[in-house]
Amino acid sequence: MKYPQRVSWLARRKIDDFFYEVIDYKNDNAFKLSNNAVHFLQKLDGKTDPFSIPTDMSELEVKHLLRFFKREGLIRYSRVEKSFLSLQISLFNIKCTKTGRAFAFIINFLLMISFLPVFVFGVTVLFSNAAHLNLDGFGTITGSIFGMIIGLILHESGLISF
Repeated sequence: MKYPQRVSWLARRKIDDFFYEVIDYKNDNAFKLSNNAVHFLQKLDGKTDPFSIPTDMSELEVKHLLRFFKREGLIRYSRVEKSFLSLQISLFNIKCTKTGRAFAFIINFLLMISFLPVFVFGVTVLFSNAAHLNLDGFGTITGSIFGMIIGLILHESGLISF
């Protein structure tokens, strides 16, 4: 039997001593959850039986909470998520630390301020060398794949994990 795991695109913010705001960045939803619910959600790793997690909640409360999490898309039972014309596979989950958040902030900021200059430079180079381009070469394909891989790594390293 597969156990539920928390989805990777959640962030939390403490509201007060009793509640957190949990933000689902994929679906652009926000939820106000109790401390117990958030700590329970954090422990859902896909490997642990949710009913064996020590909490102050009864078995019935855990069942209701799991139904709520599933209905709102906060948990899943597989690393693969399928929807109409898309397939999402989580290869790894990043542990959220202060250093990781700072790194993600810096990467996101650099990507944001460098996008327009890099785009303009690329278009300028493309049009200035349009007559000399050889699109049949191995280098063009290799360069395109390498550029996409670098862009993917930079994009994904800017995500903040729960």
